[in-house]
Amino acid sequence: MAVWAGALAGAVLGVVTIAGRGSSGPAAPGVVGLHQRVITSFGTMSVDYVVKVVGAPNPMGLSDAPGQLPIQVGVTLTNLAKRPLRYSPRMFEMPKIATGGVDAGRLERGRMPSLSQHRFTLRYSVADAASLPRLVFHDPGRRAPVVVELGSSRHLGTLDVLSHHFSPGFAG
Repeated sequence: MAVWAGALAGAVLGVVTIAGRGSSGPAAPGVVGLHQRVITSFGTMSVDYVVKVVGAPNPMGLSDAPGQLPIQVGVTLTNLAKRPLRYSPRMFEMPKIATGGVDAGRLERGRMPSLSQHRFTLRYSVADAASLPRLVFHDPGRRAPVVVELGSSRHLGTLDVLSHHFSPGFAG
């Protein structure tokens, strides 16, 4: 019971701290990395993992042709605002050379309820290069986007689309 009370107190403090700022809060931080929580106009955003998608030809409709690397990216948005957050696939942007899209899961009417968290799954085929392309997040309450450095394409964990298992040691 004490654990739940502590968690609730932390959540309330977080809501008060972030929701107390207007949408003119701090400027977007520029380039950030994986697992880095970014303060947004509505709460927070983080890119939690990047994995290579394997297990079938053209897994999940993503090209695995020579020179192409099918990837899945997990992004968590936390809406600490007092109003719902309207989601748009345009919030997430990959370079024009990437093909794929955003899976919003069970997000009703394209809105995240107030005081909620949601995991978005982004799936793209990107150029098979030493470095992954950067993901750009467009915060609806800010002009400047957040750029996320996805890192190296070498030593990526995997997601097998046939067994739905992540590689050992995956911590996403």
